[in-house]
Amino acid sequence: MSYTQRLLNLFSCGYHSANTGVLYHASLEWGADCMPVEKILKKCHKAFVSADIISADYLHDAVLQDNALYNQRLCLQDANRT
Repeated sequence: MSYTQRLLNLFSCGYHSANTGVLYHASLEWGADCMPVEKILKKCHKAFVSADIISADYLHDAVLQDNALYNQRLCLQDANRT
């Protein structure tokens, strides 16, 4: 699927399924010595790995159900499990 087709699918109420999630913890980015999210995403991009940025705030209200984490905006599940 081309880049344009993926964007059109997302804009038409589609969903994006990424292979990898990168945790974004804003307070660590600003106050601690840690690797910036951009460097991690760049490595994923160069390795052709689809990745999404996941805010730590999304994980606070998440509920574990059927080996997946759910909240109103997010569904995290292990792609290797059936």
